[in-house]
Order: sequence, then structure tokens, then C-alpha cells
Amino acid sequence: VDPSVPITDIDADISTETAGYSRFFALAGRTASGSVILPYMEGDISGNVGEDSREITRAGFGDARFRLAVNLIGGPAMTPEEFAHRIPDTTLGVSLSVVAPTGEYTSEHLINVGANRWAFRPEIGISQPFGDWFVDCSAGVWLFTDNNNFYGDTERSQDPIETFQVH
Repeated sequence: VDPSVPITDIDADISTETAGYSRFFALAGRTASGSVILPYMEGDISGNVGEDSREITRAGFGDARFRLAVNLIGGPAMTPEEFAHRIPDTTLGVSLSVVAPTGEYTSEHLINVGANRWAFRPEIGISQPFGDWFVDCSAGVWLFTDNNNFYGDTERSQDPIETFQVH
């Protein structure tokens, strides 16, 4: 819930099912992948809006997600037989994730299944083998467009969210 929204004491029972498709392929001789995910969500939510106690149910398709990733260094496109006999080496890759505003949304509702805005996440990652182990590191940033049709005929904006992971 947006921190500026006056909802407190939230209790939510939310269920999400997703359908997705992912495919690996060669792109300029490098290993690449593309994927699409379409979530369906159902939720029973209760809480206090200001001084009033409220309960709602929301159900519908969420915002569709797309991702394209490609290795820039290491990880050349290979056949399954070549992959089985490869010697792992340093791999550097980039990806772009996009969340499209395709989900159920209406500005009359304070809580929606969709967000009614675009989101983009460029990311870079590196994987370094050490014997039977790997160290993976990635950095990215989520960028959001504004929702110009937010609850109460207002605009909702959000600062970028930086991400950094090491495994």
C-alpha cells in the first residue's frame, strides 16, 4: 500500500497464480532469453481507512511482465551437448524487465490488482566460478512512470529503487 494512503491495521489473504513462457535462444552468437509472465490475483483485504473499518475483495489479471536478457561476455550460445561439456568461466550479462499496465485497475478503488503505470528495470550481472562454487553479483534499478489516474483523481509517483545482490 502506498505510504501516503491512510490505511492502517491491514489484514490481507492474497492468492496469486501465474502463467508464463520463457525461451533461450542465440542472439549475435550469445546466449539470450526472453520471458513473459501474466499473473492472476485474488484477495480479501480488511483494514481501517481513516476512522472507518472496511473489507473488500479484488480479483483479476495483474500487470504483465516481460524480460529480455543476453550474455555479453562468456556464455556463448551452445548446443545441449556443448553445454554439458563446457568449462564454466566468467559471464557478464544484461537484462531489461518491463512491467506493462495491463492489470485490472480503476481510479475509484484505493486498492487495485494493477498499478496503472509502467515500470522498467535495467540490470547488469556477473558470475564468477571458483571450483565447484560460483559468486553471482547483480545491480539494477526499478524506474517507474507516474500513475496520472490514482485514487481521488490524484497523481502517484515513485522514486527509483536500486537493487544489488550477491550470492
